Amino acid sequence: MTQVEGGQGAGGPRAKVSVGAVEALIQSLPGVEGARIVLDDWGAVREVHVLADSARSPKAIVRDIESGLQARWGLVVDHRRISVAQIGSMPRRPKWIRLSLQHFTVASDPVRGRTEVAVSLAPEAPRDLFGRVLFDPEIPTALWQGRASGTSGGGLGIRLAAEATLQALNQSLLPEHTFSIGEMARVPLGDREAILCLLHYHAPRGVAEALSGSALIRGEPLEAAVRAVLNGSNRLYGTAMRRGGGAADGEGQQPSWARDVASGNEAAAAREQGDDAPESSGPAPEGEPET
Repeated sequence: MTQVEGGQGAGGPRAKVSVGAVEALIQSLPGVEGARIVLDDWGAVREVHVLADSARSPKAIVRDIESGLQARWGLVVDHRRISVAQIGSMPRRPKWIRLSLQHFTVASDPVRGRTEVAVSLAPEAPRDLFGRVLFDPEIPTALWQGRASGTSGGGLGIRLAAEATLQALNQSLLPEHTFSIGEMARVPLGDREAILCLLHYHAPRGVAEALSGSALIRGEPLEAAVRAVLNGSNRLYGTAMRRGGGAADGEGQQPSWARDVASGNEAAAAREQGDDAPESSGPAPEGEPET
């Protein structure tokens, strides 16, 4: 792994940091769309190439890069080595936004053999590379709730949990975007057990896309079923989420670009909110950590 020579700690050796970590920090700065680092033969930073939007001045972006690298790793880069290319407003890629489980309850009636599952979901707050919570006006602060009840015998309980989860999840999506359940299974995995789920994501004018999710059973199997559904749906959730706020029941006011996307008019969406409209292609990268 290519490494950059960092600053020297008090009485200690010079720190080393990967090029990927430096580029990731630069890309997390406001207005930056992409970054590439070029090193010399000694591992020192020779060039920093940055692609940024037009919302901030190049001088401000360069100052942020200098300060961020100095504060994080003691890495000093002369501002003359940083070049910034700016582009006009353009639709951003959908953010990798995840839903997380907030509340989970199970009520059982052993006499009647019925179970009710209640689930509450909310978007995870985004964080920077330092772990600090960031405010993002695109991410609603709503809490979406779902319930499902029925017979829980014969392994049907995990499907009830999945149905309650999708009922809450689908409230948070743009119109005509939905997730549905394919199959749920409880399987042995070494000396443990896990819940596996097959989901289908339905988008306007598109073919349903199959997604898989999984979660180890660490306590209540029905809660593991909820987490398995989130593990699968979070792979594409950012492309279909209602943005710009929302009411507690998930029926928040949509921004105008969201209505354009839902109706298939991506061009109008880009004109309405060039900085906020999601692209219509490509799922979020797989391999994210288990929910």
